[in-house]
Amino acid sequence: LEDPFYQAPEVILANAGSCARRWGEIDRAERYLREALGYDPDFGEALFSMAELSHEQQRLLPARGFLQRLESLGPLSPEALLLAVRIERSLGNETVAREYADQLLRRYPGSAEAESLMRDPIEPDRNS
Repeated sequence: LEDPFYQAPEVILANAGSCARRWGEIDRAERYLREALGYDPDFGEALFSMAELSHEQQRLLPARGFLQRLESLGPLSPEALLLAVRIERSLGNETVAREYADQLLRRYPGSAEAESLMRDPIEPDRNS
């Protein structure tokens, strides 16, 4: 019988990475998230967290790469689409940023992320 309380190692590691990130332990967070991806290279939560973390550290090409891997698994969430807009704007790719923005507004028009984009449609990411 399967243990309903068992969590796969990638889930535990991704959670540990999120906690470390909240505590400002960026190197530790990245180690945990990379280890989670070692168990499951297609683990969406870890891919998104690595994209966010890389973006926050101004490592824009790796951030884009993690998001592209996530996108290859299926449609992006509103959070991921907004992050994609920010990454592409930071890279100076306004055309691609607009494509992601259009997707966000079309697929998730009532989301908090779409509303955020509508309030500040042309402003670059303030975290850059």
